[in-house]
Amino acid sequence: HGIIHDCGGHILVNSQLGEGSRFTVLLPGIATTPIKKSSTPDDHQSKTIVVVDDDQLVADMVYRVLQQQGYHVLCFHQPQRAWEEFNRNGQHWDLLITDQNMPLLTGLELTRKIRQRRPHLPIIIHTGYSAELTQALAQELEFVLLEKPVAQKQMLSTIAELLESSGENELDDARSQPP
Repeated sequence: HGIIHDCGGHILVNSQLGEGSRFTVLLPGIATTPIKKSSTPDDHQSKTIVVVDDDQLVADMVYRVLQQQGYHVLCFHQPQRAWEEFNRNGQHWDLLITDQNMPLLTGLELTRKIRQRRPHLPIIIHTGYSAELTQALAQELEFVLLEKPVAQKQMLSTIAELLESSGENELDDARSQPP
């Protein structure tokens, strides 16, 4: 049920005593015409977006949407693996999209670790619910908080805005890296 709602869909249930139950799953369609982009796919191909979500269905859906927009996408279903990859190649990441509620390492914990090395890496934390995530905390740690389900258009416009403004902070990140 939660996965379907995270994707922007709904489940309808019709039960008849002695006859059984009928479940109808409604999912949003994919646009047959490309979504208007503010930049060309060639611009996106040079951008690496990392998606971290322990829910494989949600992660794969975000992965496909971003790939269709021309981004280079890395997808992790285990936040610890994303952290390991960050330690190897995090300097090449342009943006991180992470779920909050994951086993062993939450999106907030991952964000705090990454902030120590890349203070200005654009980060989006998306969550169905988390009492510990507030807009004040999002401002303090400089991440964008999006509540699930996130509309595709909202996600893409947020990504575009973050990537556009992140160029201004790249020099600061380079200076903060140890030699």
